[in-house]
Amino acid sequence: MQAIFLTTTGTLTPVIIDGVIYNHPVTNLEITKPNGYLDFFEVSNSEQLQDAINNGYITLTDELSNPITNTSTIPQIPTATETVAGAIAIASQPETDAGTVTNKAIVPATLLAAATVVHRVANETIDGIKTFLQNIFIDNSTPSDALEIGYFDNLAPEDPNTYGVRRTGASGYFAFMPNAQFPQLVLGSPTGTNQAFIDVTNNGALFLNQLDTGAGTPGGVTVGQGGLTVGSTNATVPNLTLTSVSGGTDWKIFVGSPGNFDDWLRFQWDGSTDNNQAVLLPTGEWRTLSGVAGSPGHGFINFSNYGMFVEETLLYLGLSTGGTPRFRAWPSGLLDVGTTANYEALVINDRDIPNKKYTDDAIAAAIPDRQFNQSVTQFTNNFAAGVTAYVIIPNTDFTTANTIADDYEITANFSCRVTNNNNRTLEFTLFVGGVADVDFTRVIRFDQANDDKSITIRYNLNLAASSTGDLRVRNINASANLQVNMRNVTAEAF
Repeated sequence: MQAIFLTTTGTLTPVIIDGVIYNHPVTNLEITKPNGYLDFFEVSNSEQLQDAINNGYITLTDELSNPITNTSTIPQIPTATETVAGAIAIASQPETDAGTVTNKAIVPATLLAAATVVHRVANETIDGIKTFLQNIFIDNSTPSDALEIGYFDNLAPEDPNTYGVRRTGASGYFAFMPNAQFPQLVLGSPTGTNQAFIDVTNNGALFLNQLDTGAGTPGGVTVGQGGLTVGSTNATVPNLTLTSVSGGTDWKIFVGSPGNFDDWLRFQWDGSTDNNQAVLLPTGEWRTLSGVAGSPGHGFINFSNYGMFVEETLLYLGLSTGGTPRFRAWPSGLLDVGTTANYEALVINDRDIPNKKYTDDAIAAAIPDRQFNQSVTQFTNNFAAGVTAYVIIPNTDFTTANTIADDYEITANFSCRVTNNNNRTLEFTLFVGGVADVDFTRVIRFDQANDDKSITIRYNLNLAASSTGDLRVRNINASANLQVNMRNVTAEAF
């Protein structure tokens, strides 16, 4: 503790302590010597000062603004400073040797011991005495721009106390820096710029344009500020060659080539005759060789025969799996399923894409063959008197080979004439499996001879698979014989 400060609270004014009057407000008044009137012993032993604190009339703090509530805890001798006399600690031998402690005293014994271990190094100041080591200047005229070899205390910011070589005028240097973060051999730029370095570190890394910070990969090359430029003026000479670890063929990188590829970045395998195996264009486009189905231009590491390719003869874009084209996009815009045989047999799920044959087969299977599709003209039949047996109308039958189990709509048109009598009636019906369908049956009455009549019937029915059937007609009048000419009979089932 080096000083004590008093502040009144305003609870009582004036406050009288040991004969001294304090009129409120009083703020941070130093009451200890040399700026005040009391010494630490007097403050520590003042009962009136403690009573004023207890009654809340004043507050006390030290030089660090720490509050003091009990005056008996105040040391009776202050801590010594450069301006205040007081108590001070004695520095230990290591503290004396280091020479960095500022608040402890050195005794003769530790001072003597410290003086005997000081290393005299060139260009240092020890006990006020400058030590020197003569540097060597190599020049045939003047040292103002000479090659200087020796010790430098301002050579480089990363390790100022270094032995090395530099040009005195240009300030470029070459030095070994043992005190840097990593010992390194540096060819450096002018002092203080921290640019344009060639830095070889003790882990085998090479740094260009930056210093090693400990992050360098052993044996690697790091390029810092300024970048790395590898030029080539010959299109057949690569800008950069990368040698494989196994010592096999190399990869070469070119920038530009003869013809129309001046701005292309090209990658070429050393054993290839094609100098554009992969290219990157200034527009950001990435291009590769066309490839084939078995080795696509765009493929995958673990699936070499899977990917996308361009067939350069037929000019289609293909997708291949297992080396076989599975999907092709043609210049006309047509898309097909490649060379897959019987593709339609693979379409079994709702998400599968059908081809034309699959669609054609499905339509053919869903729509039955037409039945009763013949037209009958000039069919003449003489019916006996009374209700006669049915007569099959020619060419209206259907057989088992032409029917599948399905719903059918039958449309039948009958156009006929009774030539030899009046008031006669004909009945038309449909036989399925040898049995008349009564719901289909219709009648036509003729009022006089040579009377033309027609009737159209639309009828829905369900046929079992392999059904047979036909259209028939009969006379249902009890009169004499009847001659009927069927001029037109048509029937179709859809």
